[in-house]
Amino acid sequence: MAIIAKYFSAFKLYKKMKDVKKRAKKTAKKHFKLKKLAKFMAKWKEYHIDLRVEKIKGDHEDLLNRELSELAAKYNKEIDMLTKRLEETQFQLDEASANTADMQENLKKAFMRGVCALNFEAMNVF
Repeated sequence: MAIIAKYFSAFKLYKKMKDVKKRAKKTAKKHFKLKKLAKFMAKWKEYHIDLRVEKIKGDHEDLLNRELSELAAKYNKEIDMLTKRLEETQFQLDEASANTADMQENLKKAFMRGVCALNFEAMNVF
Protein backbone atom coordinates (compact mmCIF):
# COMPACT_ATOMS: atom_id res chain seq x y z
CA MET A 1 0.00 0.00 0.00
CA ALA A 2 2.81 2.35 0.68
CA ILE A 3 4.04 1.87 -2.85
CA ILE A 4 0.59 2.69 -4.23
CA ALA A 5 0.42 5.76 -2.03
CA LYS A 6 3.90 6.72 -3.21
CA TYR A 7 2.88 6.27 -6.87
CA PHE A 8 -0.40 8.05 -6.22
CA SER A 9 1.37 11.04 -4.60
CA ALA A 10 3.94 11.03 -7.43
CA PHE A 11 1.05 11.01 -9.93
CA LYS A 12 -0.61 13.91 -8.08
CA LEU A 13 2.69 15.80 -8.14
CA TYR A 14 3.12 15.00 -11.85
CA LYS A 15 -0.47 16.18 -12.50
CA LYS A 16 0.17 19.44 -10.59
CA MET A 17 3.44 20.05 -12.50
CA LYS A 18 1.65 19.32 -15.76
CA ASP A 19 -1.10 21.82 -14.86
CA VAL A 20 1.50 24.42 -13.85
CA LYS A 21 3.36 23.91 -17.14
CA LYS A 22 0.07 24.08 -19.05
CA ARG A 23 -0.87 27.35 -17.32
CA ALA A 24 2.64 28.73 -17.86
CA LYS A 25 2.49 27.79 -21.54
CA LYS A 26 -0.97 29.37 -21.87
CA THR A 27 0.24 32.53 -20.10
CA ALA A 28 3.36 32.66 -22.30
CA LYS A 29 1.22 32.29 -25.45
CA LYS A 30 -1.11 35.04 -24.25
CA HIS A 31 1.85 37.27 -23.38
CA PHE A 32 3.49 36.59 -26.77
CA LYS A 33 0.21 37.34 -28.56
CA LEU A 34 -0.23 40.63 -26.64
CA LYS A 35 3.37 41.68 -27.32
CA LYS A 36 2.96 40.82 -30.99
CA LEU A 37 -0.26 42.87 -31.12
CA ALA A 38 1.45 45.75 -29.29
CA LYS A 39 4.32 45.71 -31.83
CA PHE A 40 1.85 45.69 -34.71
CA MET A 41 -0.16 48.55 -33.22
CA ALA A 42 3.01 50.58 -32.59
CA LYS A 43 4.06 50.13 -36.24
CA TRP A 44 0.53 50.94 -37.43
CA LYS A 45 0.43 54.07 -35.27
CA GLU A 46 3.87 55.17 -36.49
CA TYR A 47 2.82 54.63 -40.11
CA HIS A 48 -0.37 56.63 -39.70
CA ILE A 49 1.40 59.44 -37.86
CA ASP A 50 3.94 59.64 -40.70
CA LEU A 51 1.10 59.57 -43.21
CA ARG A 52 -0.70 62.38 -41.40
CA VAL A 53 2.52 64.42 -41.15
CA GLU A 54 3.09 64.02 -44.91
CA LYS A 55 -0.51 65.07 -45.63
CA ILE A 56 -0.22 68.13 -43.38
CA LYS A 57 3.15 68.99 -44.93
CA GLY A 58 1.62 68.69 -48.42
CA ASP A 59 -1.33 70.88 -47.39
CA HIS A 60 1.02 73.51 -45.97
CA GLU A 61 3.16 73.44 -49.11
CA ASP A 62 0.05 73.86 -51.27
CA LEU A 63 -1.11 76.77 -49.13
CA LEU A 64 2.36 78.32 -49.23
CA ASN A 65 2.57 77.95 -53.02
CA ARG A 66 -0.91 79.44 -53.43
CA GLU A 67 -0.04 82.44 -51.23
CA LEU A 68 3.28 82.83 -53.02
CA SER A 69 1.49 82.84 -56.39
CA GLU A 70 -1.01 85.41 -55.15
CA LEU A 71 1.77 87.66 -53.86
CA ALA A 72 3.76 87.25 -57.07
CA ALA A 73 0.69 88.13 -59.16
CA LYS A 74 -0.06 91.14 -56.94
CA TYR A 75 3.48 92.49 -57.12
CA ASN A 76 3.82 91.75 -60.84
CA LYS A 77 0.64 93.74 -61.39
CA GLU A 78 2.04 96.57 -59.27
CA ILE A 79 5.38 96.42 -61.13
CA ASP A 80 3.54 96.61 -64.47
CA MET A 81 1.52 99.60 -63.25
CA LEU A 82 4.63 101.40 -61.98
CA THR A 83 6.50 100.62 -65.22
CA LYS A 84 3.61 102.09 -67.21
CA ARG A 85 3.60 105.21 -65.00
CA LEU A 86 7.37 105.51 -65.42
CA GLU A 87 7.04 105.30 -69.20
CA GLU A 88 4.28 107.95 -69.18
CA THR A 89 6.36 110.22 -66.94
CA GLN A 90 9.43 109.67 -69.12
CA PHE A 91 7.35 110.57 -72.21
CA GLN A 92 6.08 113.73 -70.49
CA LEU A 93 9.61 114.64 -69.41
CA ASP A 94 10.94 114.13 -72.96
CA GLU A 95 8.08 116.24 -74.31
CA ALA A 96 8.77 119.01 -71.77
CA SER A 97 12.49 118.91 -72.63
CA ALA A 98 11.67 119.20 -76.33
CA ASN A 99 9.30 122.13 -75.65
CA THR A 100 11.96 123.83 -73.51
CA ALA A 101 14.56 123.37 -76.25
CA ASP A 102 12.13 124.76 -78.86
CA MET A 103 11.34 127.77 -76.66
CA GLN A 104 15.04 128.41 -76.06
CA GLU A 105 15.70 128.21 -79.79
CA ASN A 106 12.79 130.57 -80.54
CA LEU A 107 13.95 132.99 -77.85
CA LYS A 108 17.49 132.88 -79.19
CA LYS A 109 16.24 133.63 -82.72
CA ALA A 110 14.00 136.45 -81.49
CA PHE A 111 16.85 137.93 -79.45
CA MET A 112 19.20 137.70 -82.42
CA ARG A 113 16.61 139.38 -84.64
CA GLY A 114 16.31 142.14 -82.03
CA VAL A 115 20.09 142.53 -81.81
CA CYS A 116 20.43 142.56 -85.61
CA ALA A 117 17.67 145.16 -85.92
CA LEU A 118 19.34 147.26 -83.24
CA ASN A 119 22.69 147.01 -85.04
CA PHE A 120 21.04 147.91 -88.31
CA GLU A 121 19.42 150.98 -86.69
CA ALA A 122 22.74 151.91 -85.12
CA MET A 123 24.45 151.76 -88.52
CA ASN A 124 21.77 153.95 -89.99
CA VAL A 125 22.36 156.61 -87.37
CA PHE A 126 26.05 157.07 -88.24
